[in-house]
Amino acid sequence: MRTRMLSLAIPVAVVMTRGGAPGTLAQRAIQPNAALDIHVPVLPTPVRIDGRVHLVYELHLTNFSSADLSLSRISLAAGPDASKPLASFQDGALRDSLARVGPRGEGADSRSIGSGSRAVFFAWLALEERAPIPPAIHHNISYSLTGPSGSLSVAV
Repeated sequence: MRTRMLSLAIPVAVVMTRGGAPGTLAQRAIQPNAALDIHVPVLPTPVRIDGRVHLVYELHLTNFSSADLSLSRISLAAGPDASKPLASFQDGALRDSLARVGPRGEGADSRSIGSGSRAVFFAWLALEERAPIPPAIHHNISYSLTGPSGSLSVAV
């Protein structure tokens, strides 16, 4: 499968940056493309568990295209440099972190989002011991669109 960047529109990205209060994060809106809309309904709040900081939040992923969308990877990075992700989810780990909204067929893969449908990605990010809270969290999402005219792989 060939991966290419979508060049006709501003790619989907959700960047969460520190807000006004120390240790809080705010969502900075970046214009989505026509296929995938990403919404963070509640920003992550740092929680300390057994001496480690955890960030827990949701990404609501809505397919606004007329094609079926299949997620292949979601990576979380502390900055725009995705070469050192904080966490990466693909295959079974991605499937286990997703829930589909609404009815679905028995045995349906949670990574597949039909046209006009939504899935929720549950992010549970355990930071290294004594690591600072990242000033921003960048989400890199790879997916493919499959419709009557063929398929297209997208990485944003």
